[in-house]
Amino acid sequence: MPLVYKKKLGGRTYGSYTEEKLNEALVKVTDGELSSNKASKDCGIPYQTLHNEHGRHTGGQTALINAEEVAIIEGLTKCDILAILPEPVIEQSGNRVRYRFKVENIVKVFKKVAQYPSPTAARILKPPSNNGGLTITSVWSQRNLEREKSIKFQQTHFVDLSLQKSTDMYPVDISFELLSSLSKSEELRAVVREIPTDTTSKKQYLEVWKLGQLYRNFDLAALEVHGDVYADGDFGAFDWSPCEQKVLYIAEKKSSKSEPFTKVKPQETNENKLGGGNKTVKMVCPRNFAGLVVDAAGL
Repeated sequence: MPLVYKKKLGGRTYGSYTEEKLNEALVKVTDGELSSNKASKDCGIPYQTLHNEHGRHTGGQTALINAEEVAIIEGLTKCDILAILPEPVIEQSGNRVRYRFKVENIVKVFKKVAQYPSPTAARILKPPSNNGGLTITSVWSQRNLEREKSIKFQQTHFVDLSLQKSTDMYPVDISFELLSSLSKSEELRAVVREIPTDTTSKKQYLEVWKLGQLYRNFDLAALEVHGDVYADGDFGAFDWSPCEQKVLYIAEKKSSKSEPFTKVKPQETNENKLGGGNKTVKMVCPRNFAGLVVDAAGL
């Protein structure tokens, strides 16, 4: 059976009320001056809305006037979100109206919306001396549903002084870049890159780019100076010094290697002391736990 409208969109009737009216009705109900039913009728507030507000319950339908509902539908249509959905089934029971979509249709909407990237950062570079235009670099974030991750890419834009024409270069994937910073002269670019080595561990590298090529590369873990570099919005910092000889960032303090309270010591068995049979090493565990016997024959 095809999906059909039981009531046209924008045709729902609602009582229009202000927040002051709602607060006035709540005061009268709370003080016991009026019942919820009486206050609903006198102040023009839907009974369920007043009941939920008084009992501090969540739920209830949002009261929209026809113009607001039509504006929402038109806005969704302009964004091409409703274009991929069939018409919903609209069920009406008294004053309640329910929109019903199939789950697969909601998934289609989510996938459609996830395709749109969102800008996260931008920078205006110094214009070249022989050109009056502007060069802008922007960083964008987008969900990759197949990889179940969010990806980042950088795009370069060339804009003329009239700001009417722009040329966009092809985007570059920078998903593995945690932090990046451009020096004041814009000749050096520092990058903290995190590369996964397997499914559970990652390694961080500090790269310095100069004149369009990789100038220096440091394995931060191999230096054994600190732990992971902070890249979040609370503690993350990354900037060049004015002399462009140093890079500032914040990282975790290097943790000292922990040792167990009781060390396991190898003990030779009587068989090994007498020199007969295979070489056998017995690892004795503390607190009289059962020992682990390792056959070292052939080593």
